[in-house]
Amino acid sequence: MDCLGPRIIWRTVAAGVGALVLGMATTAASAAQPDAVSIAVFADHYVVAGRSFDDLDVLESALAAVPDKPIRLDRCGLETARALRAAAHRFRDRPIEMRTPSAGDLQCADSVPTMRRVAESTRPLPLGIDDAAVERYWDSITP
Repeated sequence: MDCLGPRIIWRTVAAGVGALVLGMATTAASAAQPDAVSIAVFADHYVVAGRSFDDLDVLESALAAVPDKPIRLDRCGLETARALRAAAHRFRDRPIEMRTPSAGDLQCADSVPTMRRVAESTRPLPLGIDDAAVERYWDSITP
């Protein structure tokens, strides 16, 4: 009877450690989101898989092919608040992770040749943003 107590304690500890390790593995796997669509957010455009978009409507159409993938928004540079908030609003039906990578990270290397719109519109880039709807959305979720 005396050896039954330590066995029960050992099994309880082993089960607890196993559950902890399994929980940590699950959390790490879900945090990494290897299949997430990575979007580099600049002040006047977005970059996804080497393609540059200066219109949020066009970006949304391009991502319609992968509707169930989570989105990772990488804030690249200064003055990106408008573009970042608009992208988070546009893709609000998907899991979103917002990050600010360090200056040297590859996500924000804007070496993609980009056609920029010149004098086509007086509206600020990126186009396709309904600023009033974005503000209403952020006001509704901000305590």
